[in-house]
Amino acid sequence: ADEVQSDKWTGPTDVWVHETSTGAASKLTFGPSANSLPIWSADGKKIFFSSNRTGNFNLYSKDATGNGKEEVILKSENWLWANDCSRDGRFLLYEEVNPKTDYDLWALSLSDQKPPIPLVNMSGKQAHGRFSPDGQYVVYASEETGRYEIYVQAFPDASRGKWQISTAGGFRPLWSRDGKEIFYLTPDRQLISADTSHGFPIVSSKVLFTNVPVRTMNQVVENLYAVSPDGQRFLVDTPLEDPTRASITIISNWQQLLKK
Repeated sequence: ADEVQSDKWTGPTDVWVHETSTGAASKLTFGPSANSLPIWSADGKKIFFSSNRTGNFNLYSKDATGNGKEEVILKSENWLWANDCSRDGRFLLYEEVNPKTDYDLWALSLSDQKPPIPLVNMSGKQAHGRFSPDGQYVVYASEETGRYEIYVQAFPDASRGKWQISTAGGFRPLWSRDGKEIFYLTPDRQLISADTSHGFPIVSSKVLFTNVPVRTMNQVVENLYAVSPDGQRFLVDTPLEDPTRASITIISNWQQLLKK
């Protein structure tokens, strides 16, 4: 199995592909630009990512093997952040940093040249979008109440419904592989599971973990955790601890110690 990651998301950064069984890593992007927020295509053959190599962050793709050149799939005067690819491979979900409305969510068709579909466009941040496994819904975080909460909206026809999932704050939602749960983080570092097996609105949710040791509580662009296909294990981006880091002691007026 492979995993994809970027080493940072600002400054000169690159996208890497890691072979999880061997630990081998291969560099996918090169150059002085920031290449960030990589996601897999539905068939696992491509990597989508954001890059500022021409100034703004635009959307690119590259063969997951590293062969060939990067391909620009969408350019804009505003920054674009890759979020998710639908399981059928037809749509790429992304955030647009709009100076008028802040963060908006859009869906780009990957099968034709149709214009992007506006999903959630309102004042404040609308971020962290994820397609449901069946492609019928999008879960995301929105600041429309003044703080991030989790919402689900029908896709592509938004008129079919919109539902609020969290009530005490939430960000970074993920679907379970079977679509029967939505996971999300809360501001007090809890990991919540919302039961979506009976449709919407949801009827129950539960706390899975407390004091989740995520590396940062940055609620905008960080990918903080992932869930295994069976929904039983979580990979968490934790703070780097270096027990070998040496301490430095500064002694002033040390010459006087030599006289003793």
